[in-house]
Amino acid sequence: DKDINILDAMLGLQEFSPESSLLNVLPAFTINAAEALFQEDALGSIDTGKKPGLNLFSGMEPGTFRLTPKSNIRVLV
Repeated sequence: DKDINILDAMLGLQEFSPESSLLNVLPAFTINAAEALFQEDALGSIDTGKKPGLNLFSGMEPGTFRLTPKSNIRVLV
């Protein structure tokens, strides 16, 4: 088994496209992932009847929403 570090994956996507930010890469790990797994009725966004997954991001570049090596994710729900 390999553990997947979501923050590292997000940073990798952001580095692939330097003009992107958390706002651009987040859908790949939320609604787009749910659609790829045919789970969009239950996961991927905050809506009635769906299982929420809320995370708090910190350590981003001020004013840009770009993740940095100092960024962190804290699971809220």
